[in-house]
Amino acid sequence: MKTMIKLQLNGSKNSGLFVECLYDFHFHSAEYQELFESSDATAFQNPIWLIQFYKTMPVARNAKSMIIVGRDSASGKIQFVIPLVKRSFYGIHLIESADLGVTDYASPIVAKDAVELLSRDLVLPQKIAKLIGSFSVLRIKPVRPEARALWNLFFKADFNVTDFSAHAVKMTGPYDVWRQNAFSKSHLKYINRRKNKLDKMGEVKLELLEGDAALDGLAYLKAQRTGRFDGDPIQQSHVEEFYQQVAYLGSNNGYAKNFRLSCDDQTVGIVFCTVFKSRLHYLLIGCDYETYGKCSPGIIMYDMIMQYWCDHGGEIMDFTIGDEPFKFSFGTEPTQMYQMIKTNGIIGLFAKLALRYKYSY
Repeated sequence: MKTMIKLQLNGSKNSGLFVECLYDFHFHSAEYQELFESSDATAFQNPIWLIQFYKTMPVARNAKSMIIVGRDSASGKIQFVIPLVKRSFYGIHLIESADLGVTDYASPIVAKDAVELLSRDLVLPQKIAKLIGSFSVLRIKPVRPEARALWNLFFKADFNVTDFSAHAVKMTGPYDVWRQNAFSKSHLKYINRRKNKLDKMGEVKLELLEGDAALDGLAYLKAQRTGRFDGDPIQQSHVEEFYQQVAYLGSNNGYAKNFRLSCDDQTVGIVFCTVFKSRLHYLLIGCDYETYGKCSPGIIMYDMIMQYWCDHGGEIMDFTIGDEPFKFSFGTEPTQMYQMIKTNGIIGLFAKLALRYKYSY
């Protein structure tokens, strides 16, 4: 484990808490797995996600890893982990949450039984500030409403609303009964007509891809998305590698769900999702619209995936961030998202003004 030695020496042992700042951290360790599973974090702080994030994303974006770790001074038990990155450009020194365009929900990973203790440590934000050093802008995004209090344990700054929401829906079984009430009649008719049209083209099947098949599925997904979306992140090689490794490794333990819809064994579409507890997160889709476009394969896949998740004990279908109209048709409710921006100096103030016009840079 590579440690930022100077920062570690400045770590604080006050109030029974030792805080250090690391270049690297063993997210695959048993202690982090235990912390993560007992926390109120999200699928985007899963060990597999963060291992692959720090392996592929920072170096491609000229960023450096910055991971804040807090431990009980007496026992050494881990109390929290704050995944960050830092980078500099145009004279701006930016410290931000582990996002870089791929993370939909930013959250610190905090032991539930440590939250109250940390909230009483009034100088903890000062300890963190000393560890991370000088910056022009501190930016934490995107943040769900319930995670704001956790971030405020470590950084004291106001949250601003973003111009987008997250969308999710809670399902109850049996799925066919639930969807009759959750979807509008017109949407139900639309789905059924498109399914009937696809059924007439051949045998329709939804399956999960694992291992090498998951890699092939992500390659297909990328190819089908080419030219369809402006600034599509997965068209960048480092982002593709990141998603591929999450899909491949996550398929082995149920964290990643790589769905393939086929018609007479010909691939119609691929949807890539991740899981946290009873929540399924939709992240990416790629479909053969040239062959199956008249059947609306994306809409069919969402419906079939929701049924799969509901039938397998899942409760929430999370379409994550972005206000695409199709999400509302599946009965989702919007959740306002937030970001924290804290500035230092004149350069920081100008950078904050720039953020009003561009969410990510």
